[in-house]
Formats: sequence, C-alpha cells, structure tokens
Amino acid sequence: MKKNELPERLAWAVKTMDIQPSDHLLEIGGGVGLLAEQVAGLLKDGKLVMVDKSEAMISKAVERNKIHIENCKTTFIKKDLEVTILPERFDKIVAFNVSAFWKNPRFSLPVIRRHLKPAGQFYLFYQPPVEVTRQIAKEAAEVLKKNGLKVEKTLFKSLQPASAFCIIGSLVTK
Repeated sequence: MKKNELPERLAWAVKTMDIQPSDHLLEIGGGVGLLAEQVAGLLKDGKLVMVDKSEAMISKAVERNKIHIENCKTTFIKKDLEVTILPERFDKIVAFNVSAFWKNPRFSLPVIRRHLKPAGQFYLFYQPPVEVTRQIAKEAAEVLKKNGLKVEKTLFKSLQPASAFCIIGSLVTK
C-alpha cells in the first residue's frame, strides 16, 4: 500500500455503507481518521462525528482532516466508548475493529441504542489479524441479537492479511 492510498478494508467499508450526501454519521474508534477523511469527502450537507479514546489518534485525525473540520463536515472527540453521550442521533454508526461490541456489550451497545436513529443502520466491521473471521462474525452477531439489535445481514470480504466481515444491524422496533 502506498503512503496516501486507502487500505482495501476501508475502501470496502465506504462502499458498503453507501454514504449519501446528507448522512449524519458517528464513527467509533476511528484511529487516525482515514475512514473519516473518505466519508467527509462524500458529504454535502451531512456530517461525521468521530470518537476515539486515544488523544494521539484524535490529534492525527484532526491533522489529517483539517479541511473537513474547516468546512464543518467533521468533528473529532476524545472519549471512551462506554461514556459516549452526544446530543444527536445518527443515520449510520460505524465501527471498524472495535471488538467491545461483542466482548463487552453491556457497556458498548447502549451507545448504539442511544445514538442510532430509529431507521438508522449500525455497521460493525472487523478484520482479525488471522483467518478466523466466520467464527468471530457468528459470535458477534449472536451477541448483538441478544442485546437488542436486529442483524440484517453479515457480509464477508477476502482481504489481506485476513478476511473481514461487516455486520449490518438496526434497532429492534417493538
């Protein structure tokens, strides 16, 4: 991969989410802001908010996305996932390689229920370091279901060094 080239897993994520110009998105655990940069470039009157628990990652994301911050397309917040409370709800919430959603659902999934619009979608992408993707995806989907999310579909993508999955979920409406 070249220095400014988007990793294949993130290009797949952008394509899978079908970003619309007016979408309001929340990215959880966005690291250095690579995905945020790509998403913000597709927004017209939409907005992306990224939260990450690492001050160093937020600093790098802010540096990478200065133009999108100036254009009011992105906001970056240093915050632990479990205490994330924002004053808005989102059309789409995305997390890439954030295993807390199935390893610690009691604390992580309330963030999704609190911030996802009723008709919104949650995209949980994961690319493990080794090829165990289908088993992890099955376990993750079961945890999401048991914790109040509807699993609409699970996608798989062959990538290097290992395949990745995306679980697309929504809120269960009663």
